[in-house]
Amino acid sequence: MLPFTRPVVLGGRRYERRNGLLVKLTDGEDEGWGECAPLPGFSGETLEEARRELVDALHPQSWRRPDSPAARCGLEMALADLARRRGARLSTSGVERQAQTGSEGVSHHPGRPFQSVNAVLLESEGVPEAEALMDAGYSTVKIKVGGDPERDASRVQGIAQATGARVRLDANQSWTLDEARRFASHLGDTAIEYIEEPTNSLEDSRLLSGEGLPVALDESLRGMTPDEVAKLDWPTALVLKPMMMGLGISRGVAERALERGITPVISSSLESDVGLWGLAHFAATLGSADVAAGLGTSRLLSGSLTLPPFPKGPRADLRQEFSVI
Repeated sequence: MLPFTRPVVLGGRRYERRNGLLVKLTDGEDEGWGECAPLPGFSGETLEEARRELVDALHPQSWRRPDSPAARCGLEMALADLARRRGARLSTSGVERQAQTGSEGVSHHPGRPFQSVNAVLLESEGVPEAEALMDAGYSTVKIKVGGDPERDASRVQGIAQATGARVRLDANQSWTLDEARRFASHLGDTAIEYIEEPTNSLEDSRLLSGEGLPVALDESLRGMTPDEVAKLDWPTALVLKPMMMGLGISRGVAERALERGITPVISSSLESDVGLWGLAHFAATLGSADVAAGLGTSRLLSGSLTLPPFPKGPRADLRQEFSVI
C-alpha cells in the first residue's frame, strides 16, 4: 500500500492510497518485476480476484494466462522485464541476444533508451501548478476536466496561454453531448492535442470528432479486440492503460492504431514505481516516435518501491536498471 501525497479524485471517486501486488519471476540469476493493481471504480476485477488468478496462473502444474486484465498485466510485465534484463545481460557478455523467456514465450522488444512523460494536472490544480511543472522541464500536460464546461474551458485556456504547453484533456466520460459541445465552443481556438472520452457514448465521440474536436478513446476501448480497433478511423489517439487490458492486448491495439495513423498513448492507472518503469519500457517499444506517455502520476505518491525511483520529471532514462526495495 502506498498513500497519495493528497487525496486524488478521478471520475467522482476519491482515492487516498494505492493498493496492489508485485510479481517477481526468476530465471537463474535474472529476475523480472511486474505490478498487478486493479483500480477500484475503473477495473472490472478486485485486487483479491486478481490475486487468486495470479496464484492459479503461477502454479507450476497449471501455468496459464489469467483472465483478469490486471493479473495478466502483472504477469506479462514481469515476463517482459525478465526477457529484457536477460537479453541485456547476454548481449553485454557477448552472447547472442535472446528473444524469448518463460513459458508464455513473451518476446523482448528493443526500445528507445529514453521515454518522454507528460505532466498531469488534477481538477483542483491550475496555472501555478502548471507553471511549476513546465519549470521542471515538462512540455506536455494532461489536464483533468469534466466539471462545468464553461469554467473548464476558461481554466484550460488560462493554462495553455500561461505555459505554451502541449495540452491533453481527460473528461472521464463526465459530460453529456450538449455539455461537450458547450466546452468545445467556449474553448475557441485554444489548441489541444486531444480530449479523452468527453461523454460515455462512442457515437457521441465520433460526432464530436467530426465537428472538429480531436477526441481520444480510453474507457471505450475496454473489451475491444485489436480487430475491432482496426475498424476505427476517426479518433486522434488511443489512450491505452495496460492495467485495464494486459500488455499483450495493448500491444496488439497499439500496432493496429499505428497502421491506421492513430497515435497510441500508454498511460498509467496510478501504479507504483514498479509499474511505471514497466510501462515506460513498454511505451518505448511502440512506433518510431517518442510520444509522451501518461506516466506523470509518480508525483502523486508519497513513497517509492524502487531504486532509483521513477523520475518525477519529463523523461525516463531506460538505460538504467531499477531494483525493488
